[in-house]
Amino acid sequence: MNAWIEKVVNVYRKAAQYPAALKAKICKKDGSFIVIVSDWSQRNLERGKMTNFRRVHLLDKDTLNLIQNLPPVDVTNEICSRVSESEKWQAVFRDASADGSKTESSKKIFLEVWKHGQLWKNLDLSALNVHGEVYADGTFGCIEWSPCERRVLYIAEKKRPKAAPFYSVKPIPEKPTEENDDNKPVQGSEYDFIEDWGEQLTGKSQPVLAVYDVEKDAPVIWEEGLPEGYCPGQATWIPNLQPVLGTASGDMDVEEDAEGVVGIAWKSEPRRLGLIFCTNREGILFHANSAGKIRVLRGLSGGISPRSPRFSPDGSQLVWLERLSGGTHDGSMRLMHCAWPPPFDGPIEGEVLIDFDTRNLSDGNEKFRGIFCQALPRRLFTKDNLHLILNSQQETSMHPYLVDIEKKTVERIAITLNGKELEFERSSLVVLDVVDDLIVCRHSRLGKPHSLLVARLDGRVASAISSPSVPEDIIKLHTEIFHLTGNESEDPFTAIYYGPTDVKQLPLIVMPHGGPHSSFACEYSATTTMFGLLGFGMLMVNYRGSTGEWEQTLKTLPGKIGKVDVEDVRKATSEALKALPFLNPADIYLFGGSHGGYLVTLLSGLYPNDYRAVVTRNPVIDVASMCTSSDIPDWCTVESGVGEWHGDGKQSIHGDLEALSHMRKISPLVHASAVKAPTMIMIGKKDFRVPPAQGLLYYRCLKSCGVKTRLLVYDDCHSLSKVPNELDNLINAALWFIEHHLSGNVKS
Repeated sequence: MNAWIEKVVNVYRKAAQYPAALKAKICKKDGSFIVIVSDWSQRNLERGKMTNFRRVHLLDKDTLNLIQNLPPVDVTNEICSRVSESEKWQAVFRDASADGSKTESSKKIFLEVWKHGQLWKNLDLSALNVHGEVYADGTFGCIEWSPCERRVLYIAEKKRPKAAPFYSVKPIPEKPTEENDDNKPVQGSEYDFIEDWGEQLTGKSQPVLAVYDVEKDAPVIWEEGLPEGYCPGQATWIPNLQPVLGTASGDMDVEEDAEGVVGIAWKSEPRRLGLIFCTNREGILFHANSAGKIRVLRGLSGGISPRSPRFSPDGSQLVWLERLSGGTHDGSMRLMHCAWPPPFDGPIEGEVLIDFDTRNLSDGNEKFRGIFCQALPRRLFTKDNLHLILNSQQETSMHPYLVDIEKKTVERIAITLNGKELEFERSSLVVLDVVDDLIVCRHSRLGKPHSLLVARLDGRVASAISSPSVPEDIIKLHTEIFHLTGNESEDPFTAIYYGPTDVKQLPLIVMPHGGPHSSFACEYSATTTMFGLLGFGMLMVNYRGSTGEWEQTLKTLPGKIGKVDVEDVRKATSEALKALPFLNPADIYLFGGSHGGYLVTLLSGLYPNDYRAVVTRNPVIDVASMCTSSDIPDWCTVESGVGEWHGDGKQSIHGDLEALSHMRKISPLVHASAVKAPTMIMIGKKDFRVPPAQGLLYYRCLKSCGVKTRLLVYDDCHSLSKVPNELDNLINAALWFIEHHLSGNVKS
């Protein structure tokens, strides 16, 4: 195998070299130019971390043709940043900690305010000690300039009282100091448990709204009126309809008292359940006036999970996404709307623009399957304020849709590039920013990394402003889409084949996704590209229950995991083998993580003679025991079909022996003794979603049964996505498959 290591490493480097477009902003038109600023992220294998960089693109205002791409600028140490609407101001939260510093006390976070291209103010937030960590994640985080461009809104961890032991040796102070109640340490509290929001949100427990006033030069916390037991996030300023000119310094308008902020807050009591990738958590929509006093607009009686509030540029309309709380962790959203300002004497009802059930709704080309996305674009309204743009996955692709607010209709936005309409089914197009009738999009497909396109909505003819150069051996890898239905129903699902087509007796890696309510889309992936270049075909299965299909199809899976999803993976494999004769039915491998790990380990036990080797990452092995240790115990109860999660009290599922028995029966652990395929298991020590004890249990079971197995343990969370860890686990996975492809006699 030593001869293969260098080849696999080089192939991985080739597949992983391309940056991903994170966001883009259309700046104001200046004379004959349009300026677009884009942020990208790229693996830096030598430094063992992601490098983030910013690019500036100059376009001809009339033709949208690219004039020049300015050199990229490294912004890796930026936590987050935002340019004001007038583009005179920029706020930057910067991590200035010493390289390699890991201790909490050594963190140095600065808020920089730039004016007219030069540093104007710089605050050491760590020294001010007004709040804790600044949130820049996609779940809670936000950074926004107020319409008057005097205030910066952001989310941060609430300041906690200092903890102190009951006894410690204290240094003799040079002079007596006074301690008030605010900074006096609380003795005996240093080991108190502080619950956070789970996987990839560790250390984040109680966020607060923070507002920095550039004139008063100090941040303040807004929390008056927020209901007890709620955590705010995703806040946005209400646009100023009629700015009042004032005498404030710095060429800024004085903010009207009627302005304020609208945001989301999630229920945190009696327990914080894992929030990332979970759009079903109960929450409220709130309004905070310009003095910081908060009132609830929607959701105080419970039952809903709102997210992504967005205003029209004229401030007359508010839209947001919403799901019912509880149930599956992800699913279709409904698009809500209300006129602004709302009545100030009660909650708002909101108008449903696009509902969950869209069976009778066409997007002008095909049936619209529903809204499947985690967030709305930050700017999404067109010039007339009567249309907005959102992105949604439909089967195997992510594409933008134009919503008519008055008619409550959707239309897929088809884009033409170089005289040809971009393929809908085999690629993905995501709108990143909208200004007037101009849009900037990210385009990708399997075999083609991210590029940026700019187009006008009236003509929809795109100009490419950033496009990667891709070698021929990646371009020639083939994509095939399979449209299938369940064995016992007409409910649809899909599968995507990606890989070579010019090699006979090709080995096939079957890859079901995690979630289970997520999906594969035709977007560039270093993982699938690497395996394709190494001579493996990949079959990515969007079994029933995946997002991008009808809501009623998604709901067929809960209560039937281990049956419906297993059947669909088996059927997709069978159909691919029939349709693609170059695949070798005796040379099939399994690769999956999380719920995908649940499926591949279950398939390996149920059909031990059909698979040559397995690689699984953070797999669900025993649903019953995971229910007591995961940050999402409700996943275990809902997906197994024993009911909604009712907390950890007397009525919890922990004492229901029948329910626990059912969860155990549908688990891969039950079939571990039947496994024959050599199995590589990868787990993260900091995985709060599928705790590492699950993979360790499976490893020990297989070892005791004499199955060839290997366990890799990473200092990482559920995704195992730290650059050194991803490099190691993907190369090890490839070598594992190659070893067992080469060993023995593979039947043809």
